Amino acid sequence: MSLFYPFTVWNGRPAPLGLSVADGLLNIAVLAPAATALTWCLFDSVHVEVARVTLPQQTDGVWHGAIELNDLTALPN
Repeated sequence: MSLFYPFTVWNGRPAPLGLSVADGLLNIAVLAPAATALTWCLFDSVHVEVARVTLPQQTDGVWHGAIELNDLTALPN
């Protein structure tokens, strides 16, 4: 879920860790085994927060989700 921009958030994959691109999706995977939730924040070029994406899945301590690359092009710079 995003507070500022209505992203569709898919489950994504737990590997590789970090950000990766495949099949038109930006996959986000963060190792945080003690976390009860994880929110990924996006900032524009002047450091203003423009989106928050709550990662929907946790697998073996890795929180992960994916958003469509096309959605990112609609964000302000």
